[in-house]
Amino acid sequence: MKTIMILGDTGLVGRHLVTEFGNDFEIVGLSRSQDLYDYKHIAFDLEKESILPVLERHQPDYFISCTRGSFEHQLMCHQEIVNYGKVHQMMLYYYSTVNVFDADSSEIKVESSTLNAKSEYGIFKVSCEEIIESFDKGHIIRLPMVLAKDSPRMDQIRNAHLEKVTVYDVLYLSLILTTQIAILQREVIEKELSGIFHFATVDIIKQRDLYESLVKNKEHLDIQSLEEYYFAIVPTRKDIDAIFYIKDIMSELMDD
Repeated sequence: MKTIMILGDTGLVGRHLVTEFGNDFEIVGLSRSQDLYDYKHIAFDLEKESILPVLERHQPDYFISCTRGSFEHQLMCHQEIVNYGKVHQMMLYYYSTVNVFDADSSEIKVESSTLNAKSEYGIFKVSCEEIIESFDKGHIIRLPMVLAKDSPRMDQIRNAHLEKVTVYDVLYLSLILTTQIAILQREVIEKELSGIFHFATVDIIKQRDLYESLVKNKEHLDIQSLEEYYFAIVPTRKDIDAIFYIKDIMSELMDD
């Protein structure tokens, strides 16, 4: 049985990846969590220790990075992962974000769009992508707004009746559910696909429409206007079979 190591296994995305692959792969999960799990989990803090001893001990076939942490230490950690991967021919999947395009809000971005970030977070993610791309078995997965029934963002939406939530009328978003991320990741691994991937819906939605569909009392939404703003990525690759639409996501989120 091949091994998948997941850096950030106890986070929102990582938990669903563990569920998706748990029956078919040996899972080695890494995060700061000291809790016990029904798979091999290692308490690991990338801000305090090197990841190389863990990699050398478990020798994973696949490595998925969906972690958080200080920017400086994440960069150091991912450079170590790439250095190990180059020697051991490990497949590496790095989870990036729509923020790598946040300096240009004029259009929807596709996999081949030029990186253009201005926020500290976006610039950091660009730096991470550059490290990953220096490795021929390093692959980049960009995410839009990620939702799940148990996600912090959904909690914010549900609690809109307790405090005002600011939304924008012409802010356009693409979306993805954590369960859909896991489905797409499986397809990428099973087909041995490479390169850059946008795990996102093929269509977009206005932030205002998203929140108005999910909030019970719309009076608690603070609707603001701004110039047309696209904070959205969409997939254009033809080698991915799984396709998701906004209506699929809304149907699942509203099915309580």
